[in-house]
Amino acid sequence: MKWAPSVKIHPNNDESLTLARKHVEEMKQNYGEQVFINLIDKKGSQLRIGTTFTNLVTGLKDSLVKYVWFDFHAECKKMKWENLSRLVD
Repeated sequence: MKWAPSVKIHPNNDESLTLARKHVEEMKQNYGEQVFINLIDKKGSQLRIGTTFTNLVTGLKDSLVKYVWFDFHAECKKMKWENLSRLVD
């Protein structure tokens, strides 16, 4: 993509955490244990988004929420689709 919108992250972490906790609780009621997979880059503006998301999920402190940051572009560059097995493992 040539055009990348500017990254805007909500400044109130406590409010974001409260809303995330509410959402996750609802999802657990419907589906049970949750697995969050972050597929964005670990560089540039996406790094800011990924780090903020990681901090949010960590802040949930919920044993029924698993979290994996899998940098899809870095792991699968040059058509190395076999590296997806790392994510599955």
